[in-house]
Amino acid sequence: WKALFEQIRTRIDKQTSPSEQGRFAARLFASMRNLTHGARGIGRPFRDNLRLTGLLVIETPAPKSKIEGCSFYVGNSGSEVPCLFANTYGSDWFRRNVVIAHELGHAIFDLDSQTASVDYRGEEEYRELQERRAQTFAQELFAPVEVLRHVQNTSGFTWDDLRPRDLALIVAHTDVSATTALSSAFQAGLITADQMQKYRQFSISDELKQLTPHALSTREFLEQAIREQSIWPANKRTTNLTSRRLRLPVSYINKVLSAAKTQEISLGKAAEMLMMDPKTVLERFSDYLGVTA
Repeated sequence: WKALFEQIRTRIDKQTSPSEQGRFAARLFASMRNLTHGARGIGRPFRDNLRLTGLLVIETPAPKSKIEGCSFYVGNSGSEVPCLFANTYGSDWFRRNVVIAHELGHAIFDLDSQTASVDYRGEEEYRELQERRAQTFAQELFAPVEVLRHVQNTSGFTWDDLRPRDLALIVAHTDVSATTALSSAFQAGLITADQMQKYRQFSISDELKQLTPHALSTREFLEQAIREQSIWPANKRTTNLTSRRLRLPVSYINKVLSAAKTQEISLGKAAEMLMMDPKTVLERFSDYLGVTA
């Protein structure tokens, strides 16, 4: 992380605005850490990628604290490591992605000049130069204009007439909160200030839950997992061609069977991927595949 942070700091033009510094730093970080976007946001690999750089990432509830996130050094003198903290209480996965990225921006630019960087809930105007740079860094890391245009092209909506379902698609696609995605769209010139305020009033919770499990509450996620686990009982998920019997995940079995059902792969290939003989696959899943055992 030290070499990475130093490369970013030395390549930033200090004469540019804080927003430009944050935007350029985000693009450098994404490129150096193989997080260039392509078609989707980076929320899924983001935390593991940070940990692989040597950073410490902590997400835990702090109900009595107004702190939303902070960054600070931990460890003995001479071997300190930046720690990025996000308060999970009253938050969701999409918002925490922004918080962690915001604190990463502080870690890159500000930790060497101060003991810790602390951000509080409700203070979201980012008037201070350091805060503006960190927030622009977070927005650009997760929702650059390329990703916003991609979700528009694949979904078919128009920015001048967004519907709640469209905004839910944008959030699910970028892996950040609606407020952050809309701010990025506004800064990229895709929407006006009036449109941004209008779209921020949309209620997208129900639509978002249909698009991504990250929008589910803990109870909803566990209920869904239980339902999925009940689709194929253990005796149908156990391999029979391996020296040691393995129990395959339901999600993996579903993907293999779905590919076989749509004839993307042959039944023989499906059996190979499930580590079962073709006869066993037919006996166990003939009803789902729509074939005779």
